[in-house]
Amino acid sequence: MNRLLNFNFFIPIGVLMALSCASQKSEPVVLEGPYDARIATVSEDQQIQALNQTSEIKFIFNEDGSLIYQVSAMGKSADDIGKYEIKGDSLYIFGMQRGPNTTFFLEKIGEGVFRITGPNQFILTSVKE
Repeated sequence: MNRLLNFNFFIPIGVLMALSCASQKSEPVVLEGPYDARIATVSEDQQIQALNQTSEIKFIFNEDGSLIYQVSAMGKSADDIGKYEIKGDSLYIFGMQRGPNTTFFLEKIGEGVFRITGPNQFILTSVKE
């Protein structure tokens, strides 16, 4: 009988904890519009440092799920077009014309500022048009 009382005591506590966690879920992340990106990599390699300082990278997330990736570095420019989707804390980039399908961990670090971590790390900063 004593075991039954202990079990019934913990059920309401478990339910309250689950409801508390559910109410603290963060709002879904929405990326829309142009974002300037900088490579978020610390490296001692001078070539990587120079590339990071001289490159211009932009991600443009369109409302229809299409994505434009633009990079200009060392006098050369390249654009790539594909699709993106956000599920939970993941950013999926797929269907690119040149680049591979990629998954990034997506983290909001400020108003209009996100860190995406995957094969590369970028800090995305919203650009107001």
